[in-house]
Amino acid sequence: MDRILSFDVGTSALKGILVDKEGAVCGSAMATYQVHFPREGYVEEDPSDWWKGVVKVTHEILSQCGTSPADVKGIVFSTQACNVIPIGEDGSALYNAISWMDSRADVEAAEIVEMMGGVEACQSIIGTVFTGMDTLPKVRWFIKNEPELAAKMACFVDVNGYLTYRATGERTYDISSASFLGYDRENECVYGELIGTSGFDPAKFPRLVKSYEKIANLSPEAAAELGLTTATAVFGGTDDIQGTALGAGKAGDGEAHVYLGTSGWVAVGSDRVAALSNGGGVIMSADPALQLWVYSTETCCATFNWFVDNFYAAEKKALGEERLYALLGEAAASVPAGSARLIFDPWLSGERSPIQDVHVRGGFLNLGMSHTRAHMLRAVMESVAYNLLWCYESMEADLGKRADTVRILGGGTKNPVWMQIFADVFGRKIEVIKDTQIAGAIGGAFLAALGLGMYESFDAVKKWSRVDRVYAPDAGNAAAYAEGFKNFKDSYAALKGFYAGINS
Repeated sequence: MDRILSFDVGTSALKGILVDKEGAVCGSAMATYQVHFPREGYVEEDPSDWWKGVVKVTHEILSQCGTSPADVKGIVFSTQACNVIPIGEDGSALYNAISWMDSRADVEAAEIVEMMGGVEACQSIIGTVFTGMDTLPKVRWFIKNEPELAAKMACFVDVNGYLTYRATGERTYDISSASFLGYDRENECVYGELIGTSGFDPAKFPRLVKSYEKIANLSPEAAAELGLTTATAVFGGTDDIQGTALGAGKAGDGEAHVYLGTSGWVAVGSDRVAALSNGGGVIMSADPALQLWVYSTETCCATFNWFVDNFYAAEKKALGEERLYALLGEAAASVPAGSARLIFDPWLSGERSPIQDVHVRGGFLNLGMSHTRAHMLRAVMESVAYNLLWCYESMEADLGKRADTVRILGGGTKNPVWMQIFADVFGRKIEVIKDTQIAGAIGGAFLAALGLGMYESFDAVKKWSRVDRVYAPDAGNAAAYAEGFKNFKDSYAALKGFYAGINS
């Protein structure tokens, strides 16, 4: 039986799945790793941890399913985006991966935008404006601040490029990921002059590959580590946003989804490139015929997890995950909609969208003596919904049409109270798909299936996505959330200058 091994490589964990050619999941496993915060604004990971996780998960899945290595026809990665890993001639990482959450390159971003001719020129080329959280500014920061290591750099890659290199020995950059750098859609290449603004020689840029393109078979070394054979093909893969759009069954023109993971986003497929509002950016879809309009937030479930770690630490230690989340759900449900006008700003690591601001941070506003820990919990959950509604409304304004049903996926969908909050805040039906936490891996697996010739077009991915639950909005909560959403947006306008002053 033909099988595909697909990995969704997130910020703090990776999930692997084994699927058949119909998209049915035969087995799954997960590995976790550490995220490092060496100083304010700096976020790093050890790239070798990802590969160790891939090896561990592969062996667990093969054992779990009793699958013959010869049956695994393809491997593919769907990964976190906008990371920078400088690698040497031998392919080893010269420096920790600079995470997508990292905001150290604010000065370098401004320098690149100026070299491009200003904000409008930058937006016309890449569909958005570079910030200190983007790839090329981080490359420029590395070259400026680590000159000895930079002199040894053969090229830079992202997470997907690092893992496909470990699997094949080939240096590649998938096209959907390269669009974060500035991709020339007409000539199907990166803009060499734009790459050069980072200080990196564009002639050394890795080979571009399509997401469903076969890169090579597993190298003998990788096959031995993974317990597979050199007959297994490795495919181009994609970033998590594009992979999740496929896994959601919402990758076509005008089809949108919302994702609740460590970060969060709103994304919609489009056949056109446009200048987007409120920090939205245009990237390539995994389908080369389409773009993805993306409104990406820095901290989504990460905000929720931060609150639980700091305000429910004893319960987290004493209870298992199932009992803990049941307790949290009961606590949040005990508080009325709007959390008695308690507002939380969830921007704990700066923000990309619906605001572009590396200086902004989070905090509770209007906290009073009558508020409890449960009020604070619900306010955090509501804040994430407000933030993503702001993104969603920005997307609808740019697109020129409204969606009455919203498809949401990711780890946050496990919480039914949170999903009801989303339905009430958005004022629309919320759909949650089956296998929501592995949607990125399912989307990646479909790319490999396409590359293996199991399917002829991207339309077939809709068969791989099934709705599991639907939440309808409670009209009785509409007024409270209309007021709360207005107060949420007003809070940024009131505090923007304060954060710029204290965090500059």
